[in-house]
Amino acid sequence: MVGRAGAGALATVPNVSILQLNNVSLLVAGLSTGLVTVLCTSYASMLVYAVVYGLSVGMSSHWFV
Repeated sequence: MVGRAGAGALATVPNVSILQLNNVSLLVAGLSTGLVTVLCTSYASMLVYAVVYGLSVGMSSHWFV
């Protein structure tokens, strides 16, 4: 819900491309997933990963609903 609302708020900014917003959020989700085995060595870092991944997927998934 937070990622989707954030994407909606960012999409209303005049110079923000909705397609670029979607692409950046998918890039962040992919990079965070690729780096999870290297960077996540504790429970706190896994929580940070979960928040970053959840927000970025929430920002991109509003296209598919």
